[in-house]
Amino acid sequence: MVRTQNDKEILNILQAENVRLIICDVMMPEMDGFAFCRTIKSNLWHSPSWLVHEFD
Repeated sequence: MVRTQNDKEILNILQAENVRLIICDVMMPEMDGFAFCRTIKSNLWHSPSWLVHEFD
């Protein structure tokens, strides 16, 4: 398991590691979860992704 808080670091990890599942928050500091999913899809990473978010 790899955990990070940095949106850009996630993309670097995807390039370097064999990732089998991505769990990501909808609200991230630089890139929201929807933009992140579009980015990984456009780069042809085929790992399943879950978007989560905590509601008050």
